Amino acid sequence: MRCSPILLENFVKLLDEFEAHAEGARKGDDVECVHRLRVVSRRIRSALPILEDCFPKKRFKRSMKEIKKIARLLGFARDTDVQIEFVQNYIDSIEKPNPGVEFLLTNIRERRSSMQVRIVSMLDEFSQSGL
Repeated sequence: MRCSPILLENFVKLLDEFEAHAEGARKGDDVECVHRLRVVSRRIRSALPILEDCFPKKRFKRSMKEIKKIARLLGFARDTDVQIEFVQNYIDSIEKPNPGVEFLLTNIRERRSSMQVRIVSMLDEFSQSGL
């Protein structure tokens, strides 16, 4: 199969969307940025095999590997964001929070904070990869 200019154009749009959401995900202020970036990364992961003929073989494999790693990490981060929201809503709904539940929330937030460092690092690597 030849490399279709129309498919490439649509792929470039996905990459542009990725970059647009990546900045918000780097900042870590808005959990929706991570969610949107995760969605776009999954779309890129699905589109890449269609464009395999457009890339040198090694570059294609490396790009697939990178986008899978990013999507996986963003999935973990999104799941953790949902957990934080769930536990926080629970705490907000009861009169006197249990110290164990507050400890749980603190633990989840710390885990998410450490993920943020990895997200920024991975996004920087992806940006420098030249895809």
